[in-house]
Amino acid sequence: MTDQPEIPNSVSTEMLDALLRNRNPLPVSTVIPCLDLGAEHGAPCDLQFAICQLIERSKTGTNIIQMLVAAMHLLTEVESHFDRHITYALQDDPPYDDLSPKEQARIASFMRTHLVSLRTCLQQLDDLLSQVGYPYYQIRAQQLTDGVFKGVPTKLRDFRSHMLVSDETLDSLELSRDAVTDYLDYLSDSTDQQS
Repeated sequence: MTDQPEIPNSVSTEMLDALLRNRNPLPVSTVIPCLDLGAEHGAPCDLQFAICQLIERSKTGTNIIQMLVAAMHLLTEVESHFDRHITYALQDDPPYDDLSPKEQARIASFMRTHLVSLRTCLQQLDDLLSQVGYPYYQIRAQQLTDGVFKGVPTKLRDFRSHMLVSDETLDSLELSRDAVTDYLDYLSDSTDQQS
């Protein structure tokens, strides 16, 4: 008998989810209900309907910058999804493994065409967000330096954390500022490594 741990021949969805969550330190609020959005077989409006519910239940509503940033996030997720499915189609992986090589190539080409359009849309949205967001960010920065920091902040990471996610939202989600700041650092480091 060996002292080596037994290596499982399969990983459960729960284990994989836990492993992936440990790689991405997104602080997850226990206040937000765990929703079944149906994954690959979910209805087209499931996520949109859930987002409408969040907005409806908000105590104070949303603003245009929040909506534009959320749209940017969702479109970036769609971009990632397209990239992944193009790879699946070209490598004969599920759900495309039952198709002929010609059909797989056609689907990959179709997705690449739409990916170009999506990236153009993302660039336009980024430009819009830059123009519309500039006055908003100036006002928010001034409010933070006058209120939260009582002057020029000494740590950029703390200022960025407060700039991007409000105390009110963190209080509502019952999340700590440190967890969110660490998460934003992780995102920043990941972006720097991709550049």
